[in-house]
Amino acid sequence: MKSNFIKILVAVIMLCTTMCSSVSAQNKEGVESKSEYQEYLSPIRAGVPDLIDGKSNAGVGPGLDFAQALVEKDSTALVALVPCAKGGAWFDLWMPEKELYKQAIRRAKKAMQDFPADVKVNIKAVLWLQGESDAKASRYKIYETKLRAMVDSLRSDLDSPNLPFISATIGTFMEVIADKYPYYNEINQTLLNAGRVIDDYSCVDARDLTSHRGDHIHYSTVAQQEIGKRLAKAYFQLLGHKPFRTPEMQIGKPEAGKRVKVVATEYEGTNVYHSLYLPEGHTKGEKYPVIVEYTGNYAPHLGSSGQVKDGHMGYANAKALGAIWVVMPYLSADGRRNEITWWGSETKTMDYCARQLKKICLDYGGDPSAVFITGFSRGAIAVNRIGLNDDRAADIWLGFHSHDHFDGQLRWATHWANKGDYMAYKADAIKRAKRYKGRAALVGGQHMDSVAGYLSLNRINNFGKLKILSVPINQIIPKQDLFVNPTNGKLITHTDKWMNYESLEADVVIKWYKNVIKNKPGTYSISGRVTDSKNNPVMGVLVEAGLQGVDYKGSCTHFDLTNNNGEYQISGIIKGERFINVIPQKDSNKIVKTQNISLYENSTVDMVVDIK
Repeated sequence: MKSNFIKILVAVIMLCTTMCSSVSAQNKEGVESKSEYQEYLSPIRAGVPDLIDGKSNAGVGPGLDFAQALVEKDSTALVALVPCAKGGAWFDLWMPEKELYKQAIRRAKKAMQDFPADVKVNIKAVLWLQGESDAKASRYKIYETKLRAMVDSLRSDLDSPNLPFISATIGTFMEVIADKYPYYNEINQTLLNAGRVIDDYSCVDARDLTSHRGDHIHYSTVAQQEIGKRLAKAYFQLLGHKPFRTPEMQIGKPEAGKRVKVVATEYEGTNVYHSLYLPEGHTKGEKYPVIVEYTGNYAPHLGSSGQVKDGHMGYANAKALGAIWVVMPYLSADGRRNEITWWGSETKTMDYCARQLKKICLDYGGDPSAVFITGFSRGAIAVNRIGLNDDRAADIWLGFHSHDHFDGQLRWATHWANKGDYMAYKADAIKRAKRYKGRAALVGGQHMDSVAGYLSLNRINNFGKLKILSVPINQIIPKQDLFVNPTNGKLITHTDKWMNYESLEADVVIKWYKNVIKNKPGTYSISGRVTDSKNNPVMGVLVEAGLQGVDYKGSCTHFDLTNNNGEYQISGIIKGERFINVIPQKDSNKIVKTQNISLYENSTVDMVVDIK
């Protein structure tokens, strides 16, 4: 074997038991033709089972894209995949006493032997894409039992008790041939839930991939490539690949890449504060999306402190988007401390948020047209309960993101949920939800069937552009990273840290934010020019656009400063009767011009002012 082959070796071999063939080895620099290992190709060759000799038995599978994803993580790595696929094989043929299983073990052991003696090689994972032939009445009920038995045998025979086993769901396009394979959904549910009984297991959900190779059984090339990438993500998760670490809140001045404690001037001498994170590379004069987060309750048995410093939900999104991230407090009834359990004063909480948010946009380049509210647990309820509390609060946001709980969906403690009157509480929650006014909301969590039912039953889906996201925490966060309940020893999956781990669900969240920022659903824009009586541009004045009849208390967050040509643009605004104010200085509440408009489409409004 060539020395240049060895120098990029990372001692990783994959046992690939997919229904399609997989590549023997991936080498960016090539290998000698006499080597037992073959340069990667697509379609990938399987060949004679005991030799891995590359004879033609080609089929496109997820292996190559899986390997490429691993190499992208480590450019020095060489990934060897051991092809063991057999198209059309039902599970019985993969049981330990059957030839396919024995061939897989022989291949794996031979692959390890064929490396030089001084190179350490271990089987690192099993990839599994199978189940179509078992979607029959006589087979699907025992699929999990056989899967467990095979995984146990593989780990034993390969002397690797914690060997990661990563599967993928079969195609839902089998619905067309359901008369022949009627239980494909049951097979998928078994694969998705097998992690409850098999340790170090993960299942990639590929049910959204709808392209097949024409037979309504096997995924198409494009789908196989995507599955390969997803298998790689699942592999990194099982390996406990380093998650993002949420920055600790520090004492100091705000600066790029740091999260600091901020005590507003008007709250000096109190215990009220928020945390502020400016993205890496933050530059004065640029605009940045803003993510406002509210934390869960104080719940020590769940590992939650309820404090601003321990908010985590927004960080991964801020990191991915290059956004400003703020963890806002709930203010106590007297307005002098941060409340760590439930609401304190909702009015004081929202007053504080609006005032500080406007300062953040003015002083640190927050983009008023791209402000999101997010929250976990108590904070998930707060997304609507605080964020849509009244028309003033509801006017701030471009989008809404909640995780684990939703306003109005469950009965809560009698000390706040309308004194135990659930129907009254739910009616108020529905009234708040109507303030979405067509904007985007991402509703996520672990137990989404009941939430989805609540949203549908109460027609909340009609009030905005809602997306529901089921988040399988136990497949995203390694067990060793989960908080353990000190009273009963149970692992707690009710957590706001999951976004710090790589997962398909985290990718969905980040993509959602990006799409909402780009398309701004449910909102409009106002643009124009501010001039004096001689048509000279008036630069550096603040133009704000609020809802008529709403007292913003000097904290309207929809604004822009005019440029050198006197131009302004205010985006991300919901429809309605609006006022437009021109204010001469950004830190002044002196209004020199007001104009009312009806905003039901993107509008242009020019203003003539007399500023001395």
